[in-house]
Amino acid sequence: MRADLKIKKSLQILISAMVLGGFLLMPQASWAALWVSDQGGANPCIRQALPPTPATTCNSLVTAASSSTSGENIYCEGTFNEQITLGSSAGHDNTTWDNWSGNSCTVDPPNPPTAFYGFVLGDAGNPALNVTIRDLTITTAIFDGIMIGSNSHNATILNNTISSSGNGINISSGTDIVISQNNIFSHQVAGINGSRATPDSFSGLSITRNAIHNITNGGGAGDGIALGGTVSFSVSNVTIANNFIYSNDLNGVTFTAYDDSNSVVNNSFADNDVGVNLGDSKGSPATNTVIRDNIFSIPSRAAYGIYVYNAASTSGLASNYNDFYLEGGGSNAGYWVSGAQQTLANWQTASSGDANSTDVNPQFVSAPSNLHIQAGSPVNDLGTTIVGINDDYDGDPRPWGGAWSMGADQLDGGGGGGVPEFTILTMMLALGAGIGLILLIGRLNKKHNTI
Repeated sequence: MRADLKIKKSLQILISAMVLGGFLLMPQASWAALWVSDQGGANPCIRQALPPTPATTCNSLVTAASSSTSGENIYCEGTFNEQITLGSSAGHDNTTWDNWSGNSCTVDPPNPPTAFYGFVLGDAGNPALNVTIRDLTITTAIFDGIMIGSNSHNATILNNTISSSGNGINISSGTDIVISQNNIFSHQVAGINGSRATPDSFSGLSITRNAIHNITNGGGAGDGIALGGTVSFSVSNVTIANNFIYSNDLNGVTFTAYDDSNSVVNNSFADNDVGVNLGDSKGSPATNTVIRDNIFSIPSRAAYGIYVYNAASTSGLASNYNDFYLEGGGSNAGYWVSGAQQTLANWQTASSGDANSTDVNPQFVSAPSNLHIQAGSPVNDLGTTIVGINDDYDGDPRPWGGAWSMGADQLDGGGGGGVPEFTILTMMLALGAGIGLILLIGRLNKKHNTI
């Protein structure tokens, strides 16, 4: 091919890439949505594509809920002392509740008997299907920040701050619920509670990339994540991955009863009395549990990495490639049915598991609150591939330049500081597009000057 044709072809490709990139980066037109502001008045909620003047719209999320239709977006700003109850018959399926152009939106419900919850998905057997709650602050509910029940399937709880309630999120029934990238803290019972599953039960729950911390035992528990079924209805197929779980008064994660086929993988635990608990004192089982690629930083007190409460819960347990770091006196790698196992070697003998696990200091950036690992951490590259887990706590890809890191934070193979391949590709395309544009302008100027 002639050189000038090659240049022409290259320029065409670069210009096409620039045009496509420009299109993708352009703000896209929005569908009409409902807008709510605490600076509004007793007005109908405005339905339009672009944000209105705050004073002209409604000032109530409850009003917005009564006005919404299936598939609608509801954007809010300000603080709302309300409980928002959603259900299919009221047109709430497929709705998204989000903040207004990045402005803070806080749901702070009033005290009983006016309200007990922030959001309720499903009311008296009336489910709310495919609801998304994202980028909100939900605080100081007496019972639950978010209650999911009545078979409210496919809920997505994304990137919220949920604090200072009985439970952060309470799930009684529903399938394929996604809880991701939330900051859940300072609750009295549990950060995420599914231990009171109704006969509807639930399965397919995904809990990923959250920070769950500082849950107290003020309500008699103090668990980061508490899941449990009944003798007839199990909690199953739950994935708990890439979370920072720390400074909880009791368990980081507990499967209390009749839980089956659940996975706890690539999490970072610190300063919990127990990292992962299986079963209860009544002999109720938590079976076929996968515990892999986690970091357990076990504090200097009567604390445990993994606590297997009863013999029934040993059935199908697959635990390996974990880090059991004992911070000091009193801490134990685990508890196996009837006795504490202080060291990793003791735990391996008792459990016949964790053959590829270790007990090194993971070198967190600032334990217990920042559980990223430092460059050069000995747990980098010590993990094993988990099918279906493709990123880490920050959304960085796994693996990144090397092997799999233990815990929720993935380092590159060189101990940190690597550049993802997609970033390099983006930089190359941008540089090429810029050079191509310069060459094109130069050729046009040359042609113009020769006329």
